[in-house]
Amino acid sequence: MSAIEAPVRSYTAEEAQLEAGADSWELINGALLIMSPPGGEHGGCVDNLHFALGSHVRSQRLGKLFAAETGFLLARNPDTLLAPDRAFIAEPRVPQPLPKGWLQTVPDLIVEVVSPSDRIGEVTEKVGKWLEAGGQRVWVVYPPLEIRSGSPCGKRGPAVE
Repeated sequence: MSAIEAPVRSYTAEEAQLEAGADSWELINGALLIMSPPGGEHGGCVDNLHFALGSHVRSQRLGKLFAAETGFLLARNPDTLLAPDRAFIAEPRVPQPLPKGWLQTVPDLIVEVVSPSDRIGEVTEKVGKWLEAGGQRVWVVYPPLEIRSGSPCGKRGPAVE
């Protein structure tokens, strides 16, 4: 998904939700990003990943897989709330019961599918935010098949392989 930055202002997650309305959005360090709808290739790729990951996660009873647009509140003051294309939380860490609102548990696996209009700097920033918050693995997927993985590499930030 590509993002269009709203006017410069620091939002809380709650303010961003009111401002964005029904639009898809994310919040990075208080900056509101309104997301454009993804295209067909992106949607097909996300569906294929969901099917493959979901079958494995359910058959092995590994934890919970979350669909696109599920919000994960990673930080407050300034707020960061991201909505990956797919996310996985291992069984011992799945909140019980699941909250009606945003999750505050950082996923173990985060999947971001890149759209043609995405900027590499935005993608890299998101990978960094996920890893800084405690995510164990981030997959950055370039449709139709290329998968890149990010993992912590010291104090310099994420590695994108």
